[in-house]
Amino acid sequence: MTEFKSDKMYFKEYSLRLIFQNVVMGLMMAGDKIVGAIFIGVNTLVATNLIGPIQLMIYAISTLFMSGLGSYVGLLLGRKNYVKANRTASMTMVVLFIIMLGITVAVISFPEQIAYFVGARGEVLEITVKYLYYVSFGFVAMVMASAFDVLIMNEGNPKFVMKINIISTILNLSLNVIFVAVFKWGIIGLAVATSFSNLIHFIVSGYYFAFKCKILAFVKPTFDFKILLRIIYNGSSDFIGMFSEGLKRYIINIAIISFLTPKHMEAYSIVSMFIIIFISSVYFGTAQGMQPIFSKMMGANEFERLKPLFRYSVKMSSYVAIIIFILVAPFMNSIIGLFISDPETIRIGLFLYLTFGLATLFENLPNAAIMFFTAINRPMESILFSVLRTIILIPILTYVSIYLLEGYGLMVGTLTAELIMIYISYKYLKPFKFEELAVVS
Repeated sequence: MTEFKSDKMYFKEYSLRLIFQNVVMGLMMAGDKIVGAIFIGVNTLVATNLIGPIQLMIYAISTLFMSGLGSYVGLLLGRKNYVKANRTASMTMVVLFIIMLGITVAVISFPEQIAYFVGARGEVLEITVKYLYYVSFGFVAMVMASAFDVLIMNEGNPKFVMKINIISTILNLSLNVIFVAVFKWGIIGLAVATSFSNLIHFIVSGYYFAFKCKILAFVKPTFDFKILLRIIYNGSSDFIGMFSEGLKRYIINIAIISFLTPKHMEAYSIVSMFIIIFISSVYFGTAQGMQPIFSKMMGANEFERLKPLFRYSVKMSSYVAIIIFILVAPFMNSIIGLFISDPETIRIGLFLYLTFGLATLFENLPNAAIMFFTAINRPMESILFSVLRTIILIPILTYVSIYLLEGYGLMVGTLTAELIMIYISYKYLKPFKFEELAVVS
């Protein structure tokens, strides 16, 4: 029988590590943007922000497989079915590699069309095309490195995952300084640094998985269409969640471009990056850290542990995000000033941080519920929650609110959508009886 630790211990060992990792990585990625803004110009920030939704949508493809695989492997490990876990993991990794190779070729072939689609025009279009073309060479390494990390987490070593992610991020920042500030490679330097650091991450994580993991291992893959469909089915919820997150950001970008000013776009490009670092990454880190634990509890029939651990992790991550949000607020003017010097744009940026950032604090329970149902191999609930939240409520309410309320619309649309989802999540989860669930083998 699998032995489980306390809720507090799991939050400390898994979620806090990933929260710290995500925040540190986010800050260092912001360092990349600072280098780009200082040595290239503020259009670099706008270009990378416009490309962000496309990167999320591409990454969602890997999530379709790896989220479903992570949950399914966790279930198999909880049942001590190690042979099936390894065969499933190996098959899925090969399929994912082939798919990402095809996506990379497509992006390399049509960078200008994609950049125009996301809203890039004029000087920003030229910068966006260059960045997208060169950064796409690292897509395969980025996705496969994350895939190895998911399996290593299921193996039970979140420390390694945290360390390699921080090291690769430090490498990325260092290379950006060298390529952009020293070699003067411009936006190409930013892209090359990102691609190279992803490659190093992929090599190190792949080595660890191949030679250090004690339970999981890469074996000769045997294609099983039924199991692959099972994985895709379970991962479809997180795929829709991440894909729709990219869609949501795309629609917000288009709404700002259409109804507000270029200064709002510049300010939003900066502030949204830090809101993701200080709030969203905390919530995502918590849910990601708890995923293998929930899956193993489900596999071991420890149903009575699921709801208390879920409730505890949501509560603690909310505390962490609120504290960070409050502590950062007094320094936000100075942070924005690192990227731009225009006083009006800085004022708009602070306003967006305080309003849109406040609304983002309410995304914890809806996001956690989506990832939780995926973790316990119940994808239909996750799909329904994801579609309702990030394909229907947030994009529509935010777009209409920005059109009607201009600067306040981003807060009103986001907050309204999240409050609706909080109510739905609470009403659905409170009476839920996990011991009555049936899980597909």
